[in-house]
Amino acid sequence: MNIVIFMDCGKQKLSYKPPYDLEVFLYLKINEKNYMRQELGKRLAMNTPIQGSAADIIKLAMIKVDHLLQKHNLKSKMILQVHDELIFDVYHDELQEVMEVVSKGMSSAIKMNVELKSEGSYAVNWYELK
Repeated sequence: MNIVIFMDCGKQKLSYKPPYDLEVFLYLKINEKNYMRQELGKRLAMNTPIQGSAADIIKLAMIKVDHLLQKHNLKSKMILQVHDELIFDVYHDELQEVMEVVSKGMSSAIKMNVELKSEGSYAVNWYELK
């Protein structure tokens, strides 16, 4: 199976649509005569739709979590996203409720055939966070 065809199938399944230039770039890399460049093209072709879909999922989760925080009238706020993690400024008296709301919002951000799981932890500052 050709990697370019895989990407075309992947775009439909994952709803990720890379720009046309990226498809051309990956196609050229996959057809390289240099083995290392060819392997790079294969890795990019497989990784790009996955990374794009992960970014889409975290964006949907952020929107859902924000709505849930407002719906529950919580004063705590989402302040930062780092890759697949969300950082919150949480009032101490809201800690348990925020943990539940965020976990629920992230786990149900998108309907998939597999279960999305989320876990959380808390600390006084980001340095102490595990």
